[in-house]
Amino acid sequence: MTNWSAEEFLTGEFVNNLGSHSKLVAKDGKLSGEYFTKPSRGKLVQPGFPIYGIYTPVKDGALVSMIITYKMEGEKPNGLEKFSQTTKNGKVYASRNDFDLKWLLNCNESEENEWAAFNVGVDHFQKLK
Repeated sequence: MTNWSAEEFLTGEFVNNLGSHSKLVAKDGKLSGEYFTKPSRGKLVQPGFPIYGIYTPVKDGALVSMIITYKMEGEKPNGLEKFSQTTKNGKVYASRNDFDLKWLLNCNESEENEWAAFNVGVDHFQKLK
């Protein structure tokens, strides 16, 4: 663990339990990269979307937070754009090659349907390279 580096570990390619892929670059406490996923409710306007995030090295790993905004083709029946934002947060442990990120998905919904705008869950990520 003494040779472990949050920057080195977080820079690379990852896959989660749902088959989504991410390519991350970690530098000076910031995360950037691209997230590739296939939603079940429509078709995305492009294959990958930018990742914006931060990480904080700690004695046994790193705390991680990131945001991804997706756009799907078309409009909702009420005319709203099909945008979603996801925040993913968790801890990477220096002793493991996998980690969990808890997520909150916020969808563009009308005020009358605001209750349906949020979903929560956990993704399990594995480092590929």
